[in-house]
Amino acid sequence: MTSARIRKTTIKDVANAAGVSTATVDRVINNRAKVSPATATRVLDTYRRLASNATADLPGEPERRLRFDFVMESSKPFIDSIKTAVERIASSYQRFNISLHIHQAPLPFNLQEFTMRLSAIATESDGIVLVCREDPAITSCLNAISKAAVPLVCLTTDLVDTERLGYVGINHVSAGRTAGSLLGQFIGPQSGDLILLLTGSFRCQYERELGFRSLIREAYPNLSIREVYAHQETDPDCFAKLSEALKSHPVRPLAVYNTGGGIRGVADALTAMGWSREVLFVGHELNDASLELMTTNRMAAVIGQDTKSEVAVAVNALLHHHQRTTTPPTYTPAAPLVFLKENIGTLISDGLPIFHGELNGP
Repeated sequence: MTSARIRKTTIKDVANAAGVSTATVDRVINNRAKVSPATATRVLDTYRRLASNATADLPGEPERRLRFDFVMESSKPFIDSIKTAVERIASSYQRFNISLHIHQAPLPFNLQEFTMRLSAIATESDGIVLVCREDPAITSCLNAISKAAVPLVCLTTDLVDTERLGYVGINHVSAGRTAGSLLGQFIGPQSGDLILLLTGSFRCQYERELGFRSLIREAYPNLSIREVYAHQETDPDCFAKLSEALKSHPVRPLAVYNTGGGIRGVADALTAMGWSREVLFVGHELNDASLELMTTNRMAAVIGQDTKSEVAVAVNALLHHHQRTTTPPTYTPAAPLVFLKENIGTLISDGLPIFHGELNGP
């Protein structure tokens, strides 16, 4: 394979062309801190334009087309948000001569089938971006893939025992602590129970639980945690498990924190008890379902992440590995985003790529 001869575009070049500071460019490119959507868009568009101009008309033999595969095991709404992000960035990477492919693990999850599919995908892949649970069998499979010279990037949830290039996503301990802080401040001095709804076997959810429990223990001794476990990140399973827990306990909880998917099932369980307005509900990922629940006052807040930026960073990491770009990857976890009913309108109008289909879609 012939490596691309890329004339480097510097942060200073982008800052001068976009009319912003070099610090702002650094924050946007590396997703280090919050920048207004309009400014981020201007910086990224400027970077792409300068980078494209810098590589135009370079002599050299055409490079082999690279294939990058996104392999995902998660709830449908979250996978849909990743698919949307992949589709929206694809055109920005045409000049790198790559193709992006998406694979979704079917439900119910089957560990043996998943590892077999991973191994099959790896035989044709030049890089895998992975969203999945932690399991020794998966770790063994991925380390074998890595030894076969197929680079791996963990997206939104880490697999720390794998030989991956790095993890791209938010700080999930911080996300759990943020959820605890929001609920503690919403509730105030009142004493009572919080329900912690756990789903799946993902490291991101373990870390969210750790952050949530530690914050409540440290800052809000007036609040007690009751745990409910749902085996699947689906609306039916979350509805069934939470409904059972609510009916079996005589005292109405003050709030519910859901660490994973199935948020519509959680909201429906509270509605079925007649508590949709009395019990605060905080969960994760801004998508069609959570948008509807917030706008109808059935969800107090959503802890989210910028999936488009994360997908772009993951693709850049694979490009850098293959020497198709000189822009080094960054694996510093980003800060979680907090979405309330009052602040989502501007984000939607600025085109934040988090929605798949129409409101009330599947």
